Formats: sequence, C-alpha cells, structure tokens
Amino acid sequence: MCKDKPWSEEEDSALQQLYAQGVSILLIARQLSRSIPSVHARIRTLELANRKITPEQEQVIRSMILYTDKSLQEIAYELCVKYQAVQHVSDKMKKETGVTERRKTNVSYWKEGSLAERLIRQALVERYGDTVVPWTRNREWSQGRGWQIDIPIEFHDGLKIAVEVNHARVHANRRNRDYAKRRFAEQLGWVWIPIWFDGELTKEAVSEAVNSIHRIIDDLKQGDREFYSCSSVIGLPYTS
Repeated sequence: MCKDKPWSEEEDSALQQLYAQGVSILLIARQLSRSIPSVHARIRTLELANRKITPEQEQVIRSMILYTDKSLQEIAYELCVKYQAVQHVSDKMKKETGVTERRKTNVSYWKEGSLAERLIRQALVERYGDTVVPWTRNREWSQGRGWQIDIPIEFHDGLKIAVEVNHARVHANRRNRDYAKRRFAEQLGWVWIPIWFDGELTKEAVSEAVNSIHRIIDDLKQGDREFYSCSSVIGLPYTS
C-alpha cells in the first residue's frame, strides 16, 4: 500500500465515483492501492457527502444540535443513524462557524447514568415499578465503600438484582475494580447481571438487553437460582 504519495486527479475522480456508489472503504483502498487511513483522510479533504444519512436527516441533526441539549449519542439513537454520521454533521457545523470545540456530549453521567443505563432503567421501571432503586440510592448497598450498581433492583421477596451496563471500551481499564465490586455484591446476596455493549447503541440492542434481563428475573423468581449462582458468569454481549 502506498500511504504518502500525492493523490492524482484520476484517483480523486475514482474515489468520488466509488464512494458515491456505496463501495466499502476497504474495497476502495484495494482498488486504488491506498491504505484505509489514506482513503478516510482523502474523503475528509474532498468533503464528500456523508452517504449514511439523507439531506433531510442532516437538517434534523443540525436542528437537534443547535436547539436541544441532547448528546450526539442521544441524537444518533433517537434518529436510528450511525453515531459517526451525527459526529460528521457536528464537525461540519464547527468548520462552518469557525468553532474549534463544542461541549462534550458523548456521555451524560450527570443525568442519571449513560444513555444505555437510562434507557434500560426506564424500561425496567415500567415493568417492576418502585422495586428498581432510584439513581440517588445506587450506592447504599456498598456499606460506605462508594461502589455503585448501575441499576439495583430489590424485590419484596428478598431477591436482589444488580444490573451492570458496560461498554467494552469504557470499562477496559476498570476490570479489577469491577471484579472486586461484583465479589462484594455477591457476598451480600446480589445476583449480578452484566450487560455489555460494543459498538453502536441501537434500539434493537437495548430491547434485546431488556428482554434478556426480564427472562433472567423470571427464572430467578420461579426458583431457578442455581444457574445464576455466584460461581456463574452471566455475560450478555450486544454488538452492532
């Protein structure tokens, strides 16, 4: 692969045609004997249209960025478009206005957890009501250690569920702490249900995660607790 040689007019023309046809970046790179980073960089330089969204979607994204306090991730989720597409529009707007930075909106922990946590919590509250512990009390279980369960559920029959919503990249460097938190929670009788997201947060992935939690809780409430004992590993990976 030739990474650094200047792009010719013929290559630019071929890139524009292939990109407009929806050819993948990998195939474009192979056809033009370029590296994938080189193709991405040239696409940005040529300011090619974002093929992942329609002009109408771009206008909606622009309006939501300008007139709401929603994060880029929330906008992508609500409109069912790729996060990178929303970020692309945001970058275009910054360039148009000469702004070099924009408020950080990729996570919203100050608003009762990440977007995934809030969506899953809302769905669980709709089904289980006040057995879902309010966000402000997420740390009470840890007896002063400061650990927080993302979504604690305490049923009146004594069943205690700890739903942990994780993203593979965000939690990669926090595993030792998370292991210690889980061991302590299980010693106190909590059943640990980790939900893992890796990639785009989609409505389908959130719905599947919620349904899985419902099925596990149904099993536990029917007395089938051996499978979900402290020695079990409950991993629910969701990718897109």
